[in-house]
Amino acid sequence: MAIPVPRDGGIQDLLEEASRSDRRFDAVICESIDRISRRTYIGTLIENTLEEAGVLLFAADEPIVLNGKRASQVLTRRVKQGVAEWYVLELLEKSWGGFEAHTDQGYTPSSLTLCRRRSSCGSITCGSASVWGTRRSPIASTGT
Repeated sequence: MAIPVPRDGGIQDLLEEASRSDRRFDAVICESIDRISRRTYIGTLIENTLEEAGVLLFAADEPIVLNGKRASQVLTRRVKQGVAEWYVLELLEKSWGGFEAHTDQGYTPSSLTLCRRRSSCGSITCGSASVWGTRRSPIASTGT
């Protein structure tokens, strides 16, 4: 799908140009405030950086308020950012849980092929590679 909208750069380029006096824009519009960043801190930092530069940040799924009353807009934005951050963390936790469950069932992390035996130390042994992991440490693989 080709959308004829020119792309002049990423978020760093946007923030850099926003701080210049000869910038080509006075406002930024995004699809949704949670698309700026999935982490509340980063999204708020970008929002505040634009605000300090005198650039308005609008979201297409929010009412555009120009009369200075922003309390409801800020509340809505922070709730949406909080939900987005929660969603990322929940997805990571569920993914890790599934990864652990598959490993416990004897599947290797790389190919998800069934392993046949467990070594004496508790790691799962597949051919020439040993795979192990715990909730607090990443899965590691070593070849022999």
